[in-house]
Amino acid sequence: MLPISRPRRLSLVLSFALGLTPCIPALLSPGTAQEPRPAAADVDALIRRLGSDDFQEREEATRLLSGKDEAGPALRRLLKSRDAEVVRRASAILEVLAHRETKRAFEKVREWVKNGDLDLAFERFARRPNWEDEVEGWQVMAEMAGALLAREHKEFRKLNPGTFSTLEGVSDLLFIRDFRRFVRDEQPLLTRDSTLLPVKHGGRFLVRGGDLRLAGRLAAFRCLFVSSGRVQLDRDFDDSVIFATGSVMVRNLSNSVVVCGGNFVSTESILNCLIVAGGDVKVNSRTWQSRLISVGRVYMKPDNLINSVAQEKEAMPLGFVHFFEPSRVGISVEPEVSGVRVCEVAAGKAFGRAGLCVGDVVTELDGQRVDSPNSFRRALRARVAEGGEAVFEVRRGERTTQITVPVTD
Repeated sequence: MLPISRPRRLSLVLSFALGLTPCIPALLSPGTAQEPRPAAADVDALIRRLGSDDFQEREEATRLLSGKDEAGPALRRLLKSRDAEVVRRASAILEVLAHRETKRAFEKVREWVKNGDLDLAFERFARRPNWEDEVEGWQVMAEMAGALLAREHKEFRKLNPGTFSTLEGVSDLLFIRDFRRFVRDEQPLLTRDSTLLPVKHGGRFLVRGGDLRLAGRLAAFRCLFVSSGRVQLDRDFDDSVIFATGSVMVRNLSNSVVVCGGNFVSTESILNCLIVAGGDVKVNSRTWQSRLISVGRVYMKPDNLINSVAQEKEAMPLGFVHFFEPSRVGISVEPEVSGVRVCEVAAGKAFGRAGLCVGDVVTELDGQRVDSPNSFRRALRARVAEGGEAVFEVRRGERTTQITVPVTD
């Protein structure tokens, strides 16, 4: 039994004397601070005041509720009220809350881009249902590509003076700094899973949580892709940008930028391109005046590199790009039959506080089957990008249980 200090003993005595039930978990974890819970009673009281006969009281309740993010669920229930005034006020408050949440999410995307957490930025941008200002949101993606090109050009020129013409070769792509000239606003966003569609020139393409395949006989150019899955382009692309959390497969690619969290494969050749891959890079034919950077391995014949550089096993491509790893949020896993085994849990972080232990076998995360460290990493990255709570299905000995963990980056 854990020792109990004299003040705690006095508190226990008073609790029993007054007929109160002591909090056993708190006693078993002395010194552990309990996270504050939303004041539900306070929200309920303010909700009731929205229907008050006193105008000033309704105004005060509206103002206070507009500052409480936790009031969202209760306010959404009010939308079914028969009181038109209550419905109007609830709708107005929900708009304020949504605007503030969107602003926070957008600021997080910008922060990740600035810090080089590009796959997290793609994940959040793609998975979000919508952005209040779609053009501004896409502008961030375009600015990121411009920054990658500028840094790549500066560093690569130092390595190969006079032999690399990226700046000239992708001059048509550099105007992505002004997104409004990069794509036509009338191009639709693609949000369907497992999409197989033709591509028009100058489009922006968004895929949330699925894979994208684009096919056609003609070449396409000036396209910007952001995907939270895999991208397969069965045609030739020029002056384009591809950001994907999964793998990317292309045919011929020229004057373009690709950053992907998985493998990159070119079935034919690439020209004047910057490729950064969180997995392996494979080019079946020749690579002209390009730079290939891989966290994994590069598979191609050395003779096929023409005025190009291939770098493999780069932990931080371009000196600032890094791909998400579970260890950054306090957990590490290793392969295990029918799941992944937890091999490290950081003390004091959310996973340990929630009850995950070294030796636990995770079989599902948020309803998705986990069968390898890579699938675990992808599922956890999606949860970190979206925020909220992750639900782990855990096998511990002969027992299977669910553990919910609030996840933040």
